[in-house]
Amino acid sequence: MHRNLKPLDIHICLVSDDKYMIHTSVVIASVLCNSSPRDHFHFYILSSGISKKNQARVEKLRKIRDFSIFYPQLNFDKLEVFKKVKRSQWVPMDTFSRLLMPDILSNVDKAIFLDSDLVVMQDIAALYAINVDDCWIAGVEDLNYSGLVKMLDYPNCYTYINSGVYVMNLKAMRENHYYEHMIQVVEKEHPKYTVAEQCVLNSAFHEHIKLIPHKWNMYHIFLHRPWYVFQPYDLTAWHDGFRNPAIVHFVGPDKPWSYDSQHPYKQQYIKYLKRTPYRGLIFLNKVKYFYHLLTAILKPAPKK
Repeated sequence: MHRNLKPLDIHICLVSDDKYMIHTSVVIASVLCNSSPRDHFHFYILSSGISKKNQARVEKLRKIRDFSIFYPQLNFDKLEVFKKVKRSQWVPMDTFSRLLMPDILSNVDKAIFLDSDLVVMQDIAALYAINVDDCWIAGVEDLNYSGLVKMLDYPNCYTYINSGVYVMNLKAMRENHYYEHMIQVVEKEHPKYTVAEQCVLNSAFHEHIKLIPHKWNMYHIFLHRPWYVFQPYDLTAWHDGFRNPAIVHFVGPDKPWSYDSQHPYKQQYIKYLKRTPYRGLIFLNKVKYFYHLLTAILKPAPKK
């Protein structure tokens, strides 16, 4: 894809909280480090509250390059409907705020959503340049798409995307009263949901989703399993993403900030962590690693 070289105003949403702002800052740093100076970035942190201290830390990322950042007020009344959706104990209600992006960004026509457990390794302007005039949402097909489509019981001519990275046509969604449609679907279908907001997204909007190349959301199972296990919709694009991922998404328990992480892209996370005010985390992880190693070595042998 050849993008127009006209400067872009690129709008990016992320969900975070005070504990996760370390990793959100890594995402932002990775976006900025791989961007063209001609484009301008507008970041929106969706949260029920980010401390002034953490907001000040994020401002220091301007040392990489300039950007705009906003902390929109969430409408908790509109989040009420999602309380009936099954979710893990570590998934906060704030995570559903991504589904309200068309209203939260009421003056924006198009935006990217990024999870806070990933790194961007190529210019994200190419993702933003993807045409979404013919859809509401553009994302990467989930590994288990066929099973999830069957579980949600909608026609298998449609697909199911991973909700860690996608582009939203906010204007079209507002014009088509997306929220009213979504809450009707949630009221009826929520007992089927197993992956919180991801199931809501696909259940409500599967008729308006289009697929984009795998390289924009490559995660651990894609990296460790051969292509024939899950039959990607575009084999050529999958091979390109495997060799040269644009975004690596740290799905699952092996997070690169864990002291014992074995993730193949851990060093990419550390590379961008070093560009943030939170780089001291690297030293703390090393302390944890040697503590656990020493504890294991000194642990008494079991009595026979």
